[in-house]
Amino acid sequence: MNNLNIECFVEWYDKYKKDLDEHKKDGHNFNVFKLLKDECNLKIDELMHSGLIRFLLEPNSLHGCNKLFLEEFLKILKVDSPQTGEWKVYTEVGKIDILLKREDPLSIIVIENKANWAVDQKNQLYRYWYNAIYRETKEVDKNFYEKKCNNFKICYLVPIKSKNYSEQSISRPEEDKKTLSDKIPMNIDIISFDKEILEWLDSCIKKLPEENYRLRDYIEQYKMLCKSLSKGEVTMGEQLLEKAMNLFDSIEKWNSFCELPKQVDTINREWWKRLLKEIETIYNQNKNDEWEISFKGNRIEWFLKVYEQGFITIICYDYDGSLNINYDENILDIKCVKNILNQEDNLNKIKKCFYYPVDNPTGTNIALENHNYGFISKNNEKLNSSQLNQLAWYAGNKTEDFANKILNVVKRLQSPEMTELFREINDKCFIG
Repeated sequence: MNNLNIECFVEWYDKYKKDLDEHKKDGHNFNVFKLLKDECNLKIDELMHSGLIRFLLEPNSLHGCNKLFLEEFLKILKVDSPQTGEWKVYTEVGKIDILLKREDPLSIIVIENKANWAVDQKNQLYRYWYNAIYRETKEVDKNFYEKKCNNFKICYLVPIKSKNYSEQSISRPEEDKKTLSDKIPMNIDIISFDKEILEWLDSCIKKLPEENYRLRDYIEQYKMLCKSLSKGEVTMGEQLLEKAMNLFDSIEKWNSFCELPKQVDTINREWWKRLLKEIETIYNQNKNDEWEISFKGNRIEWFLKVYEQGFITIICYDYDGSLNINYDENILDIKCVKNILNQEDNLNKIKKCFYYPVDNPTGTNIALENHNYGFISKNNEKLNSSQLNQLAWYAGNKTEDFANKILNVVKRLQSPEMTELFREINDKCFIG
């Protein structure tokens, strides 16, 4: 059967099912963050991680532990005299994810949170150093920061240590004063969720009162979330599942495994999620400034800036890779939209942006790519369940190629000509 070792997968699944059942029985599978993500489509992004960390660091938070979490965190960072002075904790100040500051002795900790593996923005860390630290110290001398390394810090918070900041991120913007240093004149501390954050949480748990079981449970569940960021999965079953996904190094092996009615849907979902994550990453490296991108539950949406969602929107779904462009009939008048589309061959211009557009899309879909992109067939036919399983393999194993195919369509739909057309539809057809 295409060199596929059936016994290997049967043994894997038996272990997986046994471990899953045991953890389900003792409640170890339950995690409130996983529940919110999987069942409520709530994305646990950098902003939410920063808020969760700030909740613990803020002495006056509902956790009732005063400065325990703050001081333990500062010890992990090797900050001078963490108990001295009054610390203030901020999130999203000047786009800085987390900012810790005290006046006496003057100390500033900048934390850039890359929990979801986001790429660095242009000159990002340099701008944070300039706005948060340089404006306070007026110092560009590296010796100053070496002597004060335990008072002034820029921490690059990553899932695992292998992720590093980019050179351009620590470089001076071209338009800034040449009197400033070319690079940030201080070292960047790389800290990770799978090391320093876990060490911090463990040290705090040890000092919690025994009766504070609710906070203890919250921290344990947040630790599980931190581990999952580094792909160090929570249970043995999830580790086995990750291992199985990596075994499918050819389409023949994947097709053979699809004959086994076990865990196919689970692996499919993970592969589609991988594709959407790749799409988001590649797009953000060279995004169109006239369009907004939004990651919503099981889909990515692009819509023109200024306009709300519900106007002309490009949507890519994570369960089959289908791509369409549509609108909300409660916001735009259907007859008006159709009139504009029928003018000057506008509808055909939009369809030509796709590889294999559907002939007559229904409802408020202006144009639709029927999740194909030439991987399975060279037409716009709707794929059956077996073909969708094959397409999922490409999503998970030819991820970059697949993502670029979708983004080529998105790029054509966001061309100046198409953007102008969509703005016209939004403006003229708005119900108001």
